[in-house]
Amino acid sequence: MTKVISIDELKELFTKPYGAKAPTKQKWSEFYNESVIFTDPTQKTEGLDSYVKAQEKLVKRCDDVFL
Repeated sequence: MTKVISIDELKELFTKPYGAKAPTKQKWSEFYNESVIFTDPTQKTEGLDSYVKAQEKLVKRCDDVFL
C-alpha cells in the first residue's frame, strides 16, 4: 500500500453516481498491496490483478452497479 486512505477517498471508491465509471485499477492500486487476498461469500482471489479481473467480470454482467 502506498498511502493511507482518507474517509473521502474511501467513499469515492465505494459510491458511484448512476452511469458514472467505476474506479480504475490505478485508483485501487493506490490503497492495496499487490499480494492482498480478497474473500467474500462467492469468491476468494489473491492479488490485486485477480480482484480487478473478478470485479470487471461482475460489472460486465450488470446494466449498472451501485455500491
